[in-house]
Amino acid sequence: MNSVFASAVWLFGYAFLSNVALAVLPHEPVVIWYGARHGVWPTALVATAGTVAAALVDHRLFVPLIARAATRRTVGTRHAVPLQHHRGRIASSAASPSP
Repeated sequence: MNSVFASAVWLFGYAFLSNVALAVLPHEPVVIWYGARHGVWPTALVATAGTVAAALVDHRLFVPLIARAATRRTVGTRHAVPLQHHRGRIASSAASPSP
């Protein structure tokens, strides 16, 4: 592997690991370091691809878990509200700037 391709693979892997749901790695310093050495556009494209891959993995893992927990919680309750009724509230809370 040449050094540019190897660097891109490392950046993709680091961006993936630093953006999964339970990540503890900061990604900003690494993106700044790679951007200074390999250019802004290649760094942005590779880091974005890693972030999108992490989001897809999070979605595939956590949506079934959340849905299972929601159905488990609603079984046996009289006033159960399915998860689909909360989508607008969830989307608006994700778009709000509050922590």
